[in-house]
Amino acid sequence: MSKLKPIKVPEIRFKYGWLLTDAFYNYRKMIPKFKKEKPPTWKKMRVLIKDQKKVWKKDEKKIIKAMQKIIGLNFYQNLIDVYIVDGHKSAFSDPMVINYRYHGEGFVDVLTHELLHRLLTDNMQGKNGGSWPHKIYPKIKNRTTIYHILVHAIHQEVYLNVLKRPDRLKHDIEKCKQWPSYHRAWNIVERDGHMNIINQFKKSKK
Repeated sequence: MSKLKPIKVPEIRFKYGWLLTDAFYNYRKMIPKFKKEKPPTWKKMRVLIKDQKKVWKKDEKKIIKAMQKIIGLNFYQNLIDVYIVDGHKSAFSDPMVINYRYHGEGFVDVLTHELLHRLLTDNMQGKNGGSWPHKIYPKIKNRTTIYHILVHAIHQEVYLNVLKRPDRLKHDIEKCKQWPSYHRAWNIVERDGHMNIINQFKKSKK
């Protein structure tokens, strides 16, 4: 099978992940305090996803092009589905799943974070690049921390020099204080310098 050429600007497609929502709710029903909860209606989700798509599209190309340029990698996919769900408060990158309660700039920042994960994992999977953070930070054993160092470093550059929004960077760092692994990754980025981390990775990739 021939290797797929990297795609520079993938299409980001938003969907209501109703099957995932049902699965999350079936699990939550086993917990007494969540037993009476009901998922949002289809009508509510259609309106919400329309609003999320609109706010994302404002800076979509600028963000996607910038993150690829900053780290020197391209997306390998020409289409990325983003499933909007309820019943799970967090977000993850594969499959791309985001809770419907994120709105406005907060939604854009969460989606950017998850797209950075996808960009890095697609390019590192099965290659020496995947071991890069372990070589630079051999004493860090927490996987969540070590894989967020480069994500946070790139995201900081997007906040500061692409979106020109240091206030959003500050909010992201403050928000992550509630999660020790994420918070430690931000501390390392602030200590070592986000561009130093990015350049170390790019140098090791060569």
